Amino acid sequence: SDQSKRQIYSDAARILVDYGDDLIGAVDNLVQAECWSEGHRIATLYSRQDLAKRCMDGAIAFAHTSIENFGDRSAEFENANRKYDEVLKLRKQNIHSEGPELVSEAVETGSLFSAASTSSNMSLRSSTSTSSTGSGVSSVISIKSSTTFQMKGIEAPHDRHRSKFNKGKKKKQQKNKRKSKQKPGSEEELQGLVGLLKTTCPNTEYADTISQTIHFLIFLQNLSLAKELFAAYVRMCSEIDKFRLERMASHAKEKAEAELLTRTQGDQHELSHLLVDLPVEKEVDELHCAKLDPTLSEFFDLLHANQ
Repeated sequence: SDQSKRQIYSDAARILVDYGDDLIGAVDNLVQAECWSEGHRIATLYSRQDLAKRCMDGAIAFAHTSIENFGDRSAEFENANRKYDEVLKLRKQNIHSEGPELVSEAVETGSLFSAASTSSNMSLRSSTSTSSTGSGVSSVISIKSSTTFQMKGIEAPHDRHRSKFNKGKKKKQQKNKRKSKQKPGSEEELQGLVGLLKTTCPNTEYADTISQTIHFLIFLQNLSLAKELFAAYVRMCSEIDKFRLERMASHAKEKAEAELLTRTQGDQHELSHLLVDLPVEKEVDELHCAKLDPTLSEFFDLLHANQ
């Protein structure tokens, strides 16, 4: 995680200062860890203005880069949120059509493949079974022949036996390729989008880094950049929450409509799959942007009031 990475850099910096007498290396590690205040403090303690400036320049560059990244994060979350909405409905539709028994079996075995993939696997197993005596014998001969050729070190790529068995191997490889193809609305696709949503939604460690950067910019009296960084982060969080809440409201409306149709027409209607509940829904609905240090909001409110 970002927090453990920062801790490693900070610990390395402390070792370099206390035992290695390497002030430059220590400050570099703290800059890498985005611990601007600590790096500046150590540089000032040893009267190294050049290293103190390195911390200031690093914080300013990080602030500008973060402001640009906030817009990208918001756009990426919007796209992933929209795609998640589509795939979630497809996943529910697949589960509704496949039936509860197949779904529970997939959950127990941890399978990420749909019923189509399951039936494909069954056909593969049946094709390699011993129900066909001829194919079973061929498989045994193929294995023994291949092993014999390898042990003797004889290479015969155009041998009539090898070419015969290579045809079977080629077909098997083609089947495996078809097997690995992802089906729309699969569990694998859904979990991939959930991971993307989690990544683009700022966590506590990221918010702490932004908060510490703003505090350091205020210490440097670079109030304009500090205020810009603060406002950009708040704006990104507002946009992400807006996308998330709009999707949740749309889901609630569609589910209420599906429940109404169920009461009037029974469970055989085009929206019945929306009544399927998945555990991942609660996990995604509870996603939220981590908040910045509340004292920053108080500071900028007070600054704005005094202007």
